[in-house]
Amino acid sequence: MSIGPLPPGLPISAKNKSTLVLLAWLLGIFGGDRFYLGQTGLGILKLVTLGGCGVWALIDVIMITVGDTPRDADGRFIVDGRTAELLRTTGPIVDEYGRPLGS
Repeated sequence: MSIGPLPPGLPISAKNKSTLVLLAWLLGIFGGDRFYLGQTGLGILKLVTLGGCGVWALIDVIMITVGDTPRDADGRFIVDGRTAELLRTTGPIVDEYGRPLGS
């Protein structure tokens, strides 16, 4: 799924957050979510430990679902389609101090 053109300078990944949540839920103990994020080292560690006996996998599912916006290995934000649509229709994106994001 392509998320289309977004505001220039905002680092948005081509990866989808819905896919990330699904991978964390179904393949979290095998590190599927970490491999999808591009974090190969953590993916291998999660695979070897079976998601920290399930604890690490459960924490990842919770953090990806309700926590801060996840980022891929290159530091770009991973958003869902609805958020991408909102970003396309709004003005400049700023942080809590009024500085433009992505610059």
